[in-house]
Amino acid sequence: MKTDFLGNNLAIGDKVAFTEGGYKNMLLGEVIGFTKTTIKIKHLSKPRFDHREFCNREPAYVVLVGK
Repeated sequence: MKTDFLGNNLAIGDKVAFTEGGYKNMLLGEVIGFTKTTIKIKHLSKPRFDHREFCNREPAYVVLVGK
């Protein structure tokens, strides 16, 4: 089980806010899986410069939204 920046437990299907890679702005996403060290996220809001639909983020860059 992974936790977010604030120590909240994360599960597949949770909505999260996360930093866009290399930028200071935040995006909204949905947790779709976990790797050994990162959280796999599906983008729900559109990134400014990156056109991928999915990304991996370390827990320090992710915060649970709406629970």
